[in-house]
Amino acid sequence: VENNASKRKTHTEIALTPTRQYQYDAHRSLITKPELSFNYLVPLLGNIPNTENFLEAIKELRLNEISWVNSNELRNSIGAKFFPNSDSKNETTLALEEILGMVLRNAKQLADRSANEDVVDCVIAVPSFFGTAEKMALLDALKIAKLNPLGIVNENLAAAVRYTIDGHQLASKRNNTNSSVVMYINMGAASFKVSILNHSEIFDENTEKKIDSINLLGEAWDKYL
Repeated sequence: VENNASKRKTHTEIALTPTRQYQYDAHRSLITKPELSFNYLVPLLGNIPNTENFLEAIKELRLNEISWVNSNELRNSIGAKFFPNSDSKNETTLALEEILGMVLRNAKQLADRSANEDVVDCVIAVPSFFGTAEKMALLDALKIAKLNPLGIVNENLAAAVRYTIDGHQLASKRNNTNSSVVMYINMGAASFKVSILNHSEIFDENTEKKIDSINLLGEAWDKYL
């Protein structure tokens, strides 16, 4: 899906200026208005303000310029306090889920334009370190963006499914076996994830056919590498 700059890679950033800036415009605001610019939102989901994990996150992600507060809009979660106008006295507080919801809504608009129709259903790939709290916060953000999540899948598992379609049979023939062990290395913008999965074929008694099977053998990550 192309963005407004006709690029297929889109920054998941937002600047909470009066006109709301997204993508490359928001990226430029990181220099001029860092207190209004939000990036690397995903690693912050599910955190509670002023805890050790949260303080480590904002330090590693260099988000110290933002005034973070406790927000009870959705649950005991993170919120950001800011002034949309530099000369304004009207302080605004938004929950992190609301801010991410705006970013997702912008992504939905790009998808709508590309598909030439209203895109509602989606499947979301999330990092390996996502637990229940992170996924619940993401679901709230999707609801704000008016998106219907059909599923939430681990990023590396999503890559493994794609590999099953494209390359598993080739690897199996090369090894002269019906299985292969593959390491998936996911070097994201703010984190590093590694998963080792076994691809094999098993016999399905119901369909009496061989089907592909994927088993997780191990995984590890660094949230801020």
